[in-house]
Amino acid sequence: MILNDTINLNGLKQSIYYLAKINASTFSQADLNRIINIYYKQAQSAIRGINEDFFMDIATANLVANTGGTYPNEYPLPADYEKIKQIQVAFTPANINNPLSTEYQVLNLIGQESISDPSVAITTPTAVILDNSFMLYPDPSTSTYPLPVTKGIKIFYITKQSDLVNDSDVPNIFSDYHDVIVWGSLIDIAVRLGNPTLLGEASSMFTKRMAEMKSYAGGRVLELSSPYADGQSLGGWIYPHGQSSMS
Repeated sequence: MILNDTINLNGLKQSIYYLAKINASTFSQADLNRIINIYYKQAQSAIRGINEDFFMDIATANLVANTGGTYPNEYPLPADYEKIKQIQVAFTPANINNPLSTEYQVLNLIGQESISDPSVAITTPTAVILDNSFMLYPDPSTSTYPLPVTKGIKIFYITKQSDLVNDSDVPNIFSDYHDVIVWGSLIDIAVRLGNPTLLGEASSMFTKRMAEMKSYAGGRVLELSSPYADGQSLGGWIYPHGQSSMS
């Protein structure tokens, strides 16, 4: 059985009410939202285990001589990043207002601890990761590059995923598999209701639909290596301070 009316948080709740034979007064909305988000995160983690790039986004920034930050070559990382995959920069495009994709260079990502002698200039295109920002080298503020370069910096990153909070919020997983969240939620609800019949059906359907969703995710992309090499494979950096992979 596949539930079709699960496009948003309200739809998830309505399906739960119907299958569990309960109504909105059975559980508090806070409790129900918490249960739903537990299984929403499990569904996301399952997809991420197949290919985390399903949750990848691209942020851009202008390449300028002085960012106005603590250091002139310090650029902020996206506020919603979970993991940085790659950073590219177009130092010298033919048209500074419209750099071509072929004019970007991949930066070597390293941690501050990799710099043994701060007095030595870094000449290889490099991003030194701090915490929520990075230092760009060669330093544009000391160069003769024609600046600014519109969208001269591209950041490929895995985004943090927000909980479902408002009834209009749409789960960020494949739309045909939103019912995975419903069946998972019904496991917890069946336990709280003391309903072994519902518990058995929900557990079985959750396992089945999770497997089908993972199979679907695995078939979405051919067996190719990622077009964006992880930053840590380039420079030995794993995760920035205080961050961790959701998987």
